[in-house]
Amino acid sequence: MPRSMEPALVSDATELAALHTRTAAALTARFGKGYWSISVSPEGMQRRLREDHVLLLRLGRRIVATLRLTARKPWAIDRSFFVAGQKPLYLLDMAVAPERQGSGIGRRCLEDAKAAARALGADTIRLDAYDAPAGGRRLLPGLRIPRDRTRGLPQGSAHLLRAPAAVNSASSDNPGVIVFPPLLWGGSLLLGLLMQWLLPLPLDLAHFWRYFGVVLAVASGVFAKWGEVQLKRAGTNVRPDRPTTAIVDTGPYRFTRNPLYLSLLGLYVGVTLAVDTWWPLFWLPLVLVTTHYGIIRREERYLAGKFGEPYLEYQRRVRRWV
Repeated sequence: MPRSMEPALVSDATELAALHTRTAAALTARFGKGYWSISVSPEGMQRRLREDHVLLLRLGRRIVATLRLTARKPWAIDRSFFVAGQKPLYLLDMAVAPERQGSGIGRRCLEDAKAAARALGADTIRLDAYDAPAGGRRLLPGLRIPRDRTRGLPQGSAHLLRAPAAVNSASSDNPGVIVFPPLLWGGSLLLGLLMQWLLPLPLDLAHFWRYFGVVLAVASGVFAKWGEVQLKRAGTNVRPDRPTTAIVDTGPYRFTRNPLYLSLLGLYVGVTLAVDTWWPLFWLPLVLVTTHYGIIRREERYLAGKFGEPYLEYQRRVRRWV
């Protein structure tokens, strides 16, 4: 068994990045593409070394494991899923060399992380864990991951120690959107149609525009289905309140980063024109602002944090809307 973990130096950045990349490639080959497939550049590793406490474990001269401790809460983490702690540290980016996995090194790293956390004055380690085949359930046999009743996501919180610097765990692998998009758009549209029925306020459009509204609504539905098919082919979730496991840049995603939301807008306007009413248009600006700041911007921060440079490159290449 190798000796205890030690603080990493900036000179270790290239080897640490290579370890993360090898581990990600091994997990991808075994479980398919997912959030575990992200590689790390030496520059990104240097930034982590400057900002946080990065530990490494050597076997001879070779680095076989690493992890990162930080006092800064990752933006996607929801504190409510963890046990209370006055001075918590977050354990992130743990990686063990593929050829050394299953030999007890991961558990050794957890014990060393606890010792390091105590030395840093922490009373709790918060570990982000996923209830997935590539997750840490085998490493953390004491972890209980119940279902969160409000979002349907696997969440867990368990003490793995009964001493200071206890480790507890949760999964918050989703953008944290403030409202389910179809509910926002559909509810607003239905409210407008209800108001039109109770208190008619027609646009007084020519028949051409009413027919155009029907065509726009149907075309928007087809466009949305095209985008949904691309997401399912890539093996990622369609719902924004569930984990994204891949960056999709095929089909409509070649032209817009948000084809589903663009489809909701087209459907909303199309039905409004077809029914010939002002009512849904009155609160359309509020719906658009909520979608932009409460859904899209949150998704963008989540994807940038999860996928890093590959998503940032896609973001530079493809517009948010059209």
